[in-house]
Amino acid sequence: WQAWLPAARKMEVFVVHYDKLEVGRNHCYATDAEVVGVFLQLCNAIRRAREKAVEIRERFDYFAESENPLNNTDENNFWWDGTRPDDVGRTIEDRVYVRQYPTRDQLPTRDMTFEAAEPFLAAMKQGELVAAIGRAWDQSPALRSQLEAATADTWSRAADQRKMLAHNWEEDPKPRYGETGPIRFKDAPATVNVGNLWHGMSMAGVNDLLDGGDLVWEDEDGEEGGCDECGAPGSTCTVILEANRKGTLRLVAETQIMCYCNSDSAEVACTDRATFRIAAPARKTKRKAR
Repeated sequence: WQAWLPAARKMEVFVVHYDKLEVGRNHCYATDAEVVGVFLQLCNAIRRAREKAVEIRERFDYFAESENPLNNTDENNFWWDGTRPDDVGRTIEDRVYVRQYPTRDQLPTRDMTFEAAEPFLAAMKQGELVAAIGRAWDQSPALRSQLEAATADTWSRAADQRKMLAHNWEEDPKPRYGETGPIRFKDAPATVNVGNLWHGMSMAGVNDLLDGGDLVWEDEDGEEGGCDECGAPGSTCTVILEANRKGTLRLVAETQIMCYCNSDSAEVACTDRATFRIAAPARKTKRKAR
């Protein structure tokens, strides 16, 4: 039994893969690959692979496939592939399969090591990774502690973008050269300047855009934010309200200026970005008594 023990201690994981390949005349070229999930039990991996194959199969019309994934009853292996045309006439082959990997874990434990899981975590889509963390959140105090520290200085999009209109804003940090440009949403009359990035934005238009959820201003006729020389249309200014875990707010403004001075069609000539903090209230000056 002592000779058998080291082999028994070696853990293995089962990984569900989804590959999308472009089929050429003599070769297949991988265009996308996704790790659908990592499992300690083969039966769970096969069940997830079957679900993934059914999900993909329902989205496209295939002119050839290995078999209906629901008819696959093999308890020790799973492989499904289907061939279909894409929107531009190329031939695409979708593959879903389960592959077995050693974890290199020599400890007598039922848990997978981080060393073994790291490449698969890195390959997961961000939304899937966040969902996996959420499912383990309440049962994992150590995980919560680490992520709370790691996200202390992280900014994310604020849920209510209209809150940006409740404040005036000043550039942070202040520019080294030239005058700082504020954003006076709170006391703006008919128009507002977005720092030094964009001038003369209609407040009525700002309200309409925020009613739709996003402040993405486009210069459709080239008279506001486009190139001064050619007046190319299509330049944009995007303003996003962000918050951190402390509840601090900031604005991030980004511009993309279009130009066709050097080409027959408009192209991006330059981009700019600035961040803004809530402006301090103006100091009230006391009148001197006569």
